[in-house]
Amino acid sequence: MDFHLFRLYTFPSNQFSLFGKERTRVEVLRTTFERLAAKKPVDQRWNVGNARAVNYNVTFFRIGKIRIRHGEQYVDGKFIDYDAPDALSTYCFIDFEEGLLAIAKRSMLGRDSTQLVAHRLREMLQRVFKGHGGEPEFEIESIPDPVKFLQQLEDASYIRKFFVTFLRPNPINVDQLLTAPMNSLIKVATAERTHVEIMGPDLKKEVLTEITRDAAARGADASAHIVKGRRRVFIKLRESSATVNVAGIDSDDADIIADVWSKIERSFNRVRGSRTKDRRKKR
Repeated sequence: MDFHLFRLYTFPSNQFSLFGKERTRVEVLRTTFERLAAKKPVDQRWNVGNARAVNYNVTFFRIGKIRIRHGEQYVDGKFIDYDAPDALSTYCFIDFEEGLLAIAKRSMLGRDSTQLVAHRLREMLQRVFKGHGGEPEFEIESIPDPVKFLQQLEDASYIRKFFVTFLRPNPINVDQLLTAPMNSLIKVATAERTHVEIMGPDLKKEVLTEITRDAAARGADASAHIVKGRRRVFIKLRESSATVNVAGIDSDDADIIADVWSKIERSFNRVRGSRTKDRRKKR
């Protein structure tokens, strides 16, 4: 079973408050999710269930759609039609502090099941406080696997151009080299996102490596024009998603759930790298 990693961003509105006081992004996300998980299941709709805390910051849950299955039975010499609830679901983890989301891929939900689930979860979170005025916004971005892209940068003879995307400001994993000033620019301009292009005869690989890891950890994108030997090659970061393979999971086994989360956390730390993580701690 493969878990795909996503970044879940929370954008509280200036007009929105919970219980009469302003709340942090972490508090808004936690409260919104808890209210969503406590809702009564609805037939023919997507629902959240099986929520249980892994630790203070992390919750395991399942998400899926309840369907009504039409069938027939043969009882006492008669065929009887019946309707019965049926469900398709998958396993997820959410880290409120990091804004990290992990969704298990299940083929029965469709070929792009993790993207579908991420989309549905965002819609559900968005509806929790709908109608309260100035409700918070949520965005979910898939985290790309940077390994192949970083290797291509390392193997390049020269790097001529490098492009990176910055999303709306969010105080998680703020890289001081580019992310912090770009966050300020996007905020002042009230923009959704911006793109930066870096050009030069031979760009420094170490710097681009750090920027790439930061972009991947934020769920953003990057690309580059490199020269390898005599060939010019265009490479992209978002060619594959960051995934974690596990043997299986049991919704009722706390030890297995904790072990799966530990693997997910280690995988995410490998994506962002130790240097990015260290800079984040120092801010």
